Amino acid sequence: MIGKRTEEGKPVTLAEVQDLLTARSAQPDFGYEQQTSLDYTKKFAKLTKEKAVELTGKIMEFEGMKIEAAVKIVDLMPSAKTQYVPVLMNHKISLNDKEMAKLVELVNSYRQ
Repeated sequence: MIGKRTEEGKPVTLAEVQDLLTARSAQPDFGYEQQTSLDYTKKFAKLTKEKAVELTGKIMEFEGMKIEAAVKIVDLMPSAKTQYVPVLMNHKISLNDKEMAKLVELVNSYRQ
C-alpha cells in the first residue's frame, strides 16, 4: 500500500472496514497493522456490512445530518438519547426532541 495515492476519502463504518480487511487478509502483503485493525473491527463492529450501510442511509435522511456523524452513530450504536448529543454537537447538528426520538428508535431497531 505504500506509494499509492488516494484521490478522495469517504467515511466508512467499522463493518465496512472489516469486510474490506477480511477480503484482503488472504494476500501475502497483509501486515501486522492491518491484522490489528481487522481484530479491532471484529471486536467492536456491532452490525454486518449490509445492515450498517442500510442504517447509515436511513440516518442520512434526517435533515442536516452529515455522513461523518451518521457513520459515528452506526459505529457506536448509542442506546440513550444523551449518548447522541456529543456526536451531534461535534458535527454541529441540531435535532429537535421529536427527531431525536425517531433517531434513537431507528438505531434501537437495528440493535442485535
